[in-house]
Amino acid sequence: MTTSKRILLLVLAGVLAFSFMTGCNNKKAEPPKENEQTEETQDSEKAEEAPEVVEVDFEEVGGLDEETQKIIDEKVAERGYFVLNGEDDAVIMVVSSGEKPSGGYDIKVKAVTEEEGVVKVEVGETEPAEGDVVTDALTYPYTVVKLDTTASEFVVVNTNGEEFANLDEATEETEGEEENKDVVEAEGTLNGQIDNNSVEILLDGEEEPQAFRIEELDGFTVPEDGSKVSISYYVNEEGQNVLLTLEVDE
Repeated sequence: MTTSKRILLLVLAGVLAFSFMTGCNNKKAEPPKENEQTEETQDSEKAEEAPEVVEVDFEEVGGLDEETQKIIDEKVAERGYFVLNGEDDAVIMVVSSGEKPSGGYDIKVKAVTEEEGVVKVEVGETEPAEGDVVTDALTYPYTVVKLDTTASEFVVVNTNGEEFANLDEATEETEGEEENKDVVEAEGTLNGQIDNNSVEILLDGEEEPQAFRIEELDGFTVPEDGSKVSISYYVNEEGQNVLLTLEVDE
């Protein structure tokens, strides 16, 4: 092979190699196909879709006025929660464990969060340990807290996930069913007041006195022990006697 031919072959090989390299360098990355999302875009959209959960500041409330305390005493015999008239930028809530057979029980708010306008209140409930010295009287543990929120929807649960009823809604249902109550009229002797929510009455013809709840008596003042009384009452779903009227016989 002559020298000229060798030179020509080397030139052609160089041209082909240069063309190949240029074509590779100029090859553009294909754009994502329609409806195809990158991993970064998908993560961003998931973050946008996740609802924001924010912590809500809260504090226990004490030193309540007499009228407010009366409202609380009338409701805390039931397990649940209700909202008092709150402030413009906060809500005052009462959470009750309901009637307990003795002292030593307690309830405290542990955490409050808000998600999409719904406030979740988590409470911790405690009970007396074996061997604790406690009162034998019925008790009604509850807590009053101020929530730094303007929301109007609430969910209240304890640390075991058990949900508390809205006592305001329960009261409305009870009032709506009032016409269906089986009202009993009776006479007896008032033995005295058991606690803020009930009195003890020995009905005529009975050997043992019974407890009667007084939350439905407006402006009730406890008569003297031993007073002869005429009453009307009904038995609620929990088997408790609830007074509708009580009059002292002259």
